[in-house]
Amino acid sequence: MRRDADAESVSGAWKGFLAGGATSTAAYQALPPGGAARAAAYHVLVLACVGVLVAAAARRRPPARRPWLVIAAGTAVFAAGDLVMLWTMLLTGEAPGHPGLADAFYLTSSPMLIGGIVLLVRARTAGRDRAGLLDSLVMGGAAAATAWVVLIEPATHEGQGSASWAAQVLMVAYPALDLVLLGAVLRLAMSPGARPAALWLLVGGCVLLLVADLVHGVRVVSGAVGAGDPFAVAWMPFFVLLAAAALEPGAARLAERSAVAPQRPTRARLATLGVAGLALPAAALLAHDTRARAVALAGVAVLSALVPLRMAGLVRELERSLAQVADLQRRRGERRVRALVQHAADIIVVLDAGLRITYASPSAARALGDDPVGWPPERWLERAMPDDPGALLAYLRAAAGAPAPTGFLCAFQVGGATKRLELLATDLLGDPDVRGLVVNARDVTEREALERRLRHQATHDGLTGLPDRALFIARADAAIARCRVRGDGHAALLYIDLDGFKEVNDSLGHEAGDRLLREIAARLLGALRGDDTAARLGGDEFAVLLGRVADLSEAEGVARRIVAELARPWREGDLELPLSASIGVALCGPDGGDATELLADADAAMYVAKRRQRGGHEVFREPMRQAITDRLRVTTELARAVERGRLAVQYQPLVRVATGEVVGAEALVRWPHPERGLLGPAEFVPLAEETGQIIPLGRWVLREACRQAAAWRASLPGGAGLEVSVNVSARQVQDPRMPGWVAEALEETGLDPAALVLELTETVLLDDPDRALEALRRLKALGVRLAIDDFGTGFSSLAYLARMPVDVLKVDRLFVEGADGGPDRSALVRGILDLAGSLGVPAVAEGVERPSQLAALDAFGCAYAQGYLVGRPMPPARFAALVAARARPDVPGGPAAAPATAARR
Repeated sequence: MRRDADAESVSGAWKGFLAGGATSTAAYQALPPGGAARAAAYHVLVLACVGVLVAAAARRRPPARRPWLVIAAGTAVFAAGDLVMLWTMLLTGEAPGHPGLADAFYLTSSPMLIGGIVLLVRARTAGRDRAGLLDSLVMGGAAAATAWVVLIEPATHEGQGSASWAAQVLMVAYPALDLVLLGAVLRLAMSPGARPAALWLLVGGCVLLLVADLVHGVRVVSGAVGAGDPFAVAWMPFFVLLAAAALEPGAARLAERSAVAPQRPTRARLATLGVAGLALPAAALLAHDTRARAVALAGVAVLSALVPLRMAGLVRELERSLAQVADLQRRRGERRVRALVQHAADIIVVLDAGLRITYASPSAARALGDDPVGWPPERWLERAMPDDPGALLAYLRAAAGAPAPTGFLCAFQVGGATKRLELLATDLLGDPDVRGLVVNARDVTEREALERRLRHQATHDGLTGLPDRALFIARADAAIARCRVRGDGHAALLYIDLDGFKEVNDSLGHEAGDRLLREIAARLLGALRGDDTAARLGGDEFAVLLGRVADLSEAEGVARRIVAELARPWREGDLELPLSASIGVALCGPDGGDATELLADADAAMYVAKRRQRGGHEVFREPMRQAITDRLRVTTELARAVERGRLAVQYQPLVRVATGEVVGAEALVRWPHPERGLLGPAEFVPLAEETGQIIPLGRWVLREACRQAAAWRASLPGGAGLEVSVNVSARQVQDPRMPGWVAEALEETGLDPAALVLELTETVLLDDPDRALEALRRLKALGVRLAIDDFGTGFSSLAYLARMPVDVLKVDRLFVEGADGGPDRSALVRGILDLAGSLGVPAVAEGVERPSQLAALDAFGCAYAQGYLVGRPMPPARFAALVAARARPDVPGGPAAAPATAARR
């Protein structure tokens, strides 16, 4: 909506005019009373306000123009009265009496101002605003009655002796008209619509006019007008506020008809009405005579009549609002329900007492291909496919009298396909708005399929699709229970482990390993009988449940068939790889345990088969269980012994062949077992290798040997050149943390790295040669020496020896045994010694037990030896005594300190 041109052009002028009016009023007060300058200032301000009012009213557009023109005219008439009074004073030299010509102008201006306000009220009120009218009557009447009792009537009473009756009438008329004007302004404020600043400027101006007229009336009655200045400053703000209201941009909106319903009473409005209602009784109490009290009581009576009318209006307004809210909620609910039903995927139908369809949602027509409304039971039941033909009818009849809805699952022919539907029937036959049995049908076909898939995934291996361990155990328990109840057969479990699967993963990658596992699963299923179950337990381990076999020989026959099936080569690209599997067989006896125990028995038998001969099967026998138990117990005890440092290290001397001087020692771990006595490495080191305990065990031995060697080199006479050898397994070398552990042990003990020899077997190169060689180079970078132990017995010694950073060769006892047996038997040891010489590395002969062997080795040029002839493994104290007894300070240390005679590789 377009704004008035004047409102747009003077959007901020009204604030400036207010400031100017306040300044002029203050300047007026500063001028000498009764002088011409003060009268001129007053009239200049009044005429300026009248001019602003007339100009602003003339620029208004309908419907705002007419009310403001009337208000401007009323203000001009009021100003004319002031001019008449001024000229009278100028002509006569004294203040005019009352009544006079000026009073005619003043009394005329008030109805005009009231008429302008009423025009604004009529312009902005759409229809009958009964609530606003009653509220304005209550507040205006209260204000009028209070003013009469408190101000007007006392002044009239006091001035009866000095003022004429005409003056007394004027004294009452002016404030009475002002009160009517105030009531009209309050009516404007109570009406619905905009409440711009112009509204409150009008209210403020009317209040100030009332105050000024009351003060002036009192002065007239008391005869004080002639004694002083007849132009009181109280009227000046009245003119300024009305002019500012006309300039305020929102003044045009006061005449706009409100398109909204009358506003509900706010807290401020109710509080104002409450104060107005209390003002009249208070005025009656303050009245000093009977006439004033009668006026106050008359106001109370009028107010008492208005209050019920206002309350009735509030009740009707509240009822109307509640009805509108209820109707709106009902319509919204109907639209929401209609939208939900129209777009719902669920089928919603309503059946009457005879199970005839009386209503069907659009989804029902979409699903059935036809609108089913009116279908009798026999027609739509043709689509139903319950397991029991009468089950659906029985469910519906039972639901018709059930206190709460119940569910039902059945199958329906929908669009040529069978769908699983979940029905929920609710009895609303007694509801007058429904009068039927409401059936909600939801398609749960996909949900049930998903649930089946999830159940399958939860109990089956994701790679092979075979049952997992939990499902296998459950089926095995059920098979064992059936066999024991029937007593006509046995259940058997087969535990299957692939041979060499780790090499396939390491060499060809995990994807190839996964393809091999899927191939193994397919072969297993092809080798089994119809009622047998194959499962993947994890990694390359599988299990087979033979639900019913006559005896052990039948179970072994299945095991042999599986071994043969898995032994067929497997092709991966251009490669054809041989396969084999080791199988353990356990048969359920009449007094045996559950499936978990039976599977453990088969696992024990499988380990026996793998140790004896790969690619075969082994039947479980009772001693195997004890062996497994012993194995677990020893494993636990060994871990505890390593953790608590309850192992011991003995040292086997290494001597120079030519002189017999002790130049070093090999550290050999022993286990002082609390029950079995002192155990040698052969009784627990292989188990530590298999279970992974070799890692913490090897670290402990390394630290202990370094600590002891550092102590000997620092304290023993002639011990400065002693070396210590520590055996390192292939599993330790494969651990990337190994070089860090060696560096840590050397730093903690202060041992010279050159005094530490790490002995490795040739098998460290078998699994991953490149990785092993890189680990050896990192160890060499620390400054330690490397020795090949049991040289000549490995699988690839000559192939990799040239690449290994080797410092010492230790000749295995098998070759040293024949050193004193003549040329034929000593040829191998002499060849190995020659090979060591050609490589420029010293050789150490192991297992020397006879003096003749030592003499032959000396003749062959072997510099170092160890064995029972030289010295058995001994505690540290005995070794220290042996070193001191054989010390030769003028001879350098052991083989690691021997000068190289050829280039190292």
